[in-house]
Amino acid sequence: MRVSRVAPQIVRLMTTGGRGRRRRARAPQMGRAQVMLNGGVEQSERKQKNMAKTFKQMVSEARQEVQAISPQEAQQRLQSNPNTLVVDVREPNDPSHQSLGDIPGSKDVPLGVLAIRADLEMPESVRDQDLQDRSRPVITTCQGGGQAALAAKTLKDMGFTNVTMIEGGTQGWKDAGLPTEQPAS
Repeated sequence: MRVSRVAPQIVRLMTTGGRGRRRRARAPQMGRAQVMLNGGVEQSERKQKNMAKTFKQMVSEARQEVQAISPQEAQQRLQSNPNTLVVDVREPNDPSHQSLGDIPGSKDVPLGVLAIRADLEMPESVRDQDLQDRSRPVITTCQGGGQAALAAKTLKDMGFTNVTMIEGGTQGWKDAGLPTEQPAS
């Protein structure tokens, strides 16, 4: 077996009589390296180059995995099923709470603590009882929809089976002429 360095993080192993299968091996002297047999390219090489993601990229990926519904559809779901929970993931001090208001009956659970509040294995004192039933219909919202997409994906990843997000967030809700209420002080 001959080892040659192809690129800074890629090592190629040349074998004789091998099947040419792609394999990974550790090369501790070079840190984390991608090893290829007979010139095969591994997908993890691509992942390694694209490790850092922007907020916009994360939102785009989340939107591919969760269903977005119109504000009107969200209102219809709320009216037809009183068990539907709207989770607003804006921070409590977000100025849009005052400028846009809140969707009536929505529950404020900031995105930064959503996974903790919905985790069934956390102590009861930190869990949110409204987020314990994985089959409960949940609609996420924020100011414009980006954080709502991340929240919906988080809940979906945690096993929620009926989670959607409002397209355009609370801004979309208000622009559609639907009622809002001022947050409690």
